[in-house]
Amino acid sequence: MLCDCDYDVFVAYAREIITDMRIEESIKIYGAKIDELLKELIPPNRNDYLSAPIWHHMRTGGKRVRPALCLITCEALGGNPHEAIHFALAIEAMHNMFLIHDDIEDGDTMRRDQPTVWVQYGTANAINAGDYLLACAYKTTLASPISVEKKIALLQALTSTYERTVEGQALDINARAAEDFAVDKYMKMVELKTGYYLACGMAGGAIVSGASEQVVDKIWTLGKTMGPAFQIRDDLIDLTHGKGRGGVIGSDVKEGKASFFILLCPAGRQCGR
Repeated sequence: MLCDCDYDVFVAYAREIITDMRIEESIKIYGAKIDELLKELIPPNRNDYLSAPIWHHMRTGGKRVRPALCLITCEALGGNPHEAIHFALAIEAMHNMFLIHDDIEDGDTMRRDQPTVWVQYGTANAINAGDYLLACAYKTTLASPISVEKKIALLQALTSTYERTVEGQALDINARAAEDFAVDKYMKMVELKTGYYLACGMAGGAIVSGASEQVVDKIWTLGKTMGPAFQIRDDLIDLTHGKGRGGVIGSDVKEGKASFFILLCPAGRQCGR
């Protein structure tokens, strides 16, 4: 069992690779490996009404940041990234499940400048494809070459993350055009809907490495802080460059979604409504 000081080792390692600009290289290398494994988990061109919609979505892009963070964390804490690769794959599968379902719930017709799955294949097929990705997440976690105790801990992390993310999405759906939705509620919402499943891969990498519960808890805290920062950046992109929705700028505002910047600007909130 690793001691709490290993969290400091992880932080030092993270600072080192960021300072040396190796974080992008690590994400690229690990991301390519995840792409290979996704094709094994869900073979492309399989005639089962699942492969086509899933790969329509997967081929729109994505840097595989979440699974890469899982493997980077495991390595930083002295673990074997190959033992964490199955859980990293699970994180990517669950992430894309959320994206496919989120497009339906938001009514978004474009993602990364391509038709969303529900537009291309119908709502029923999109829901079903997302459900299948969730099943794949649990399937590949169970296949991890680690002890039963670690496997149970990973399943608990995955289940808790799924629950919390859905809770956050419920807040998001029902916050649209709400007059009493303030910054503190926004921060709670994005911690749930974005923070947990950004933290989950990192916590999973720590679990596989053999880190103590205290270290894993600190990793959760770090990840849940990074999540809101990621979401705020996403809100800014929507107001400036757009988020790959056919060149549309400010689509979140037009949908009445609770954006961090709109909440800080009373006049903007009136426009959002």
